[in-house]
Amino acid sequence: TDQAGNGKSPESPLATWDYADNLASDDDLIYLMENHVETVASAGAISLASGARTIGLGQGTNRPTFTFSATASTITVTAANTEFTNIILVPSIDSVVSPIVVSAANCSLKFEVQDASASIEFVRAVLTTAAADNLTLDIVYRGFVAGNACVNAVRLVGGDNIKIGIEF
Repeated sequence: TDQAGNGKSPESPLATWDYADNLASDDDLIYLMENHVETVASAGAISLASGARTIGLGQGTNRPTFTFSATASTITVTAANTEFTNIILVPSIDSVVSPIVVSAANCSLKFEVQDASASIEFVRAVLTTAAADNLTLDIVYRGFVAGNACVNAVRLVGGDNIKIGIEF
């Protein structure tokens, strides 16, 4: 559960990534356990504002999975030097606009997008602002050829020195 004192061992985990990030400071390390699942139900439902590093444990379908249940659902990255790796993003409604929104510098994000079907897709995986300088993205995008919602995998609205690696 999300309460003070939890989150220091696998025996007493926190329930949400947002709560863990709220407790973290720059350079802290957050582990998301194997088979962890969360629903992202609104804009900014998860706000990564600490500058912590998050590592998703597990492999394949056992990686932490975040399901986006509203078209405006987002994970926002607002702290410089934020890093996360080894998570899965899945829509449960069609046309989720931008599940990841980055407005901070020197961030590194590595994740997989798995559209649910040809009729339940993300519009894009990442949206940036001008503050997203020195961003590194490593994305595996598993979409559907017959789908109609995906407009672009990444939309750069600003930012300098951005490195993008995408596997379809």
